[in-house]
Amino acid sequence: MRNGRLKLIVAGLVSSVALLGTTVLAGPAHADPTPAGPLVGVKADDGATVVSTEWNQAENYLIMNIASPAVGQTLPVALLLPQGWTPDTTKKWPTIMMLPGGGGDTYLTWAGATDLRSVAKPWNVIVICPEAGPKGTYTNYFNGGKGGPPQWETFHTQEVRQIVEKAFHGNGQRAVAGLSAGGYGSMIYAARNPGMFKYAASYSGLTSIRLPAVQWAVYYEAGDKDPSARFGVPLVNAKNWQTHDPSYMAKYLKGTGLFVSSGMTGFPSNVSTLGWTPDQTIEAATYLVNQDFVLQLRLNRVPVTTDFYPLGEHAWAEWNVELKKSWPLMMNAIGATQN
Repeated sequence: MRNGRLKLIVAGLVSSVALLGTTVLAGPAHADPTPAGPLVGVKADDGATVVSTEWNQAENYLIMNIASPAVGQTLPVALLLPQGWTPDTTKKWPTIMMLPGGGGDTYLTWAGATDLRSVAKPWNVIVICPEAGPKGTYTNYFNGGKGGPPQWETFHTQEVRQIVEKAFHGNGQRAVAGLSAGGYGSMIYAARNPGMFKYAASYSGLTSIRLPAVQWAVYYEAGDKDPSARFGVPLVNAKNWQTHDPSYMAKYLKGTGLFVSSGMTGFPSNVSTLGWTPDQTIEAATYLVNQDFVLQLRLNRVPVTTDFYPLGEHAWAEWNVELKKSWPLMMNAIGATQN
């Protein structure tokens, strides 16, 4: 493939994130206030605090709002709760965090755009669907080397995790999965926090940013007012880019179960819903970077389960299929049992 064509495709990988679906789970029509218990007011170690909750007991899901020092905002998180969950139970459950993509995805999109709720219902597991910002951001910002907010990695891996385990009965056996930008998030979180997650899954995720063309595409298409704020300037701040690159950090994924999938061409499959457009080159580009990531895993003798399918768009219909393929693997890794 000519280098110019590769750059065009890679640029499309970032700029076409708007293709992600925006169907969401509607808020509860008859939400029950959460019963009195250790919910509102619970804090993470850095002071992140649950300021409000809304529990739909009939549907068994809860939405909590967390005042996050890491991000500097109050952010929502949806929890799909297992049968038998109550605020005051002493029973604990494994957890899985489902990370959304960019382009308008929110903490509700996973449950609204896929069969996540019916897939999870038979299992004794707490499903965590956090907010991740309008671009699907999964890093603590570099900010010229000064750090500081927004710190999305801290929000997800520390604040949300600690609150769920302190007050919502998570047992410390964890998996993480995500699509597109969230697929990047799942792999980089697992790599940067070895041992935190028993399993990580990426569906059409940006799992490698080693190529200069990919780095510059991310730099210019990230959508931040200062394009260097997220990771710094490519080449100039190479070390920070490396430590936020799943392929460079592949060796730290040893011991974590892994699932990586994407379409090879972006052409429609039998479940496709969008119809092919030139923007679907995003899926073909995702396939290319996933090949680099899988190569780095194998060079480091890190086992991985892959599913690269010839036909399939960068779309929720495809990720719904991949969710169902990977779900039993994730549940087995975290010791989740069926009802």
